[in-house]
This record gives sequence, C-alpha cells and structure tokens, in this order.
Amino acid sequence: MSVRARFVSGVNFFRVDTRVGIFALSGVLLGVCASAALAATPAAFFNNASVIGLNKMIATTHVPIQTGTGTIIYKDVTIQINVDAAGNLTYATATPIATLSPTLSATNIRAGIYTDSLNAAFGIQVSGPAIIPGGGGEGQWSITAAAGLSCDASAPSTFYTGPSLALANSKLAARVKTAGITATQYSFGELGENGCQNDGNWYNGALIGVTAVGNQLQVSSFTHLTGADSSSPVETVTYNFKQ
Repeated sequence: MSVRARFVSGVNFFRVDTRVGIFALSGVLLGVCASAALAATPAAFFNNASVIGLNKMIATTHVPIQTGTGTIIYKDVTIQINVDAAGNLTYATATPIATLSPTLSATNIRAGIYTDSLNAAFGIQVSGPAIIPGGGGEGQWSITAAAGLSCDASAPSTFYTGPSLALANSKLAARVKTAGITATQYSFGELGENGCQNDGNWYNGALIGVTAVGNQLQVSSFTHLTGADSSSPVETVTYNFKQ
C-alpha cells in the first residue's frame, strides 16, 4: 500500500471513529438533558384542596401532589389530634393518613383566585372539589370572597361538577329540567345567600351555571329578580384566573 493510500485510509478511519464518538457523546448529553427535564420539586398544594374540621380530626380532600417527575396525583389526607387534660395537642398517629383520592369526573375548572374581567379590584375564591360520599364521582365546589379583593356578585355560592344532572335524585336536575335549560357546558349550583354586589339577579337560592374557557371562568345566574328560573342566563360575570 502506498503512503498516500495509507494516509487516506487513516483519515477515513479517523472520521468514522470521530463520528462514533460524537454520536456517543450526543447520547450522553441527551440523557443528561432528559433527566434534568424530568426532575421536579415534590410539593403538596393544600391551598387548592378542600379542608374540613370535625371534632378532633382535620380532613383534606383532593390535595394536588406533585411528584419528583412533575406528575400531579390527588390524595385525601386525614390528621387526627389527641388532647390531654392540660389542653396540649398531639398527633393521634405518627404520620397523617393519606390515601389516593377517588376519581372525580373530568372538569377543566380549577381552584384559585379570579378577578372580575371588568374590574380587577373585584374577585372571588374558588375552592374544591370536595368529594361527595355516594355521589358517583360528583365534586362540590365553593365560591367565596377572595382576600384583598372586593366581593363580587356570585359569592357566596356552591356548585357541582360531575354527573349531578344525570342522577335521578340530584337536587338540581329537576330544577334545570323545569327551567328548560339544554346547554351542556355548565356545572350547576345555587347562590348561598344574596350576592355581594347584588344587582337583582343574584339572590339567595338563585340557580347558577359555571363554565371554564381557557383561563377564564364564567358564572351565570339563571334566576330573575322575580325568582323565576330562565332557560338562558339572565346575567353572566366573567373572571380571569389570577393565582
């Protein structure tokens, strides 16, 4: 073999090895990047859960839990408290009892603070969902005043997501049917008392429909000032998700 032939052969051989090395290095880098992308800080978001206190027990339902890979799972957490003669509090168990939450019917409504799209000084706090025993996956949500914001028309109220209108014994099914409401995008509920900014359509017991569109939440009243329910919204307030 000539010197030139050996030189060319050596160059070709070197190029092949270089490509293999680059390919292998790329694989390592991709693996490192993928591992970094999968990493997440484990966290529990109790601010987006429903908290109930009963005697010596604190129960939180549907707590969003973020795993180390960024996956969100939901757990029900129960903390039991003992009280001694001096009034000192101790945990009844070494650790809180945590179990996976029952699967609720899918909904794109999320808990958090929302501001009125027409005036950001007004807003609401949406909390939930709380699991309803025997509800077949039905979730209960609440709308209340939000700290630091002026209370808005739709607070306070309660609404439900899930198969509530499909259940024969649903307390809202008959009312929605009688009103002639056929829209399917709403989760229905009732105003708990007169709305904070009452303008005639937000009275105690008013039928409300809640629907989410992107980062916005729309709350509609289906009840007129006269107390009669309507087949279409008589007033709608649109809110922007804040946090």
